[in-house]
Amino acid sequence: METNIELVKECLTLISRIAARGVSSPDPESVWDTLMEMTYALDHACDAKGYAVGGFDTNCRLTSLHHELDFIDSTSEPMTPEAILKDSPRNTFN
Repeated sequence: METNIELVKECLTLISRIAARGVSSPDPESVWDTLMEMTYALDHACDAKGYAVGGFDTNCRLTSLHHELDFIDSTSEPMTPEAILKDSPRNTFN
């Protein structure tokens, strides 16, 4: 059980980092993509039939979820201040 709790905490940390990047993006498409990537990870890590009946914690394959989230986190580009200014609709000079 202790191992599962640690894995859950790691998954939540990854979700938090991924979500923070999505929230900080000035590009609406990036925000949407972030949500879709995390939804994909959750859908593929969980047994859809079991999810509806037994709940997330008993039917979710945490290792699979962790791998999916880790992949998303490792391939996501952090929003640097320069990227935010460049993509910002308010910045009409670039």
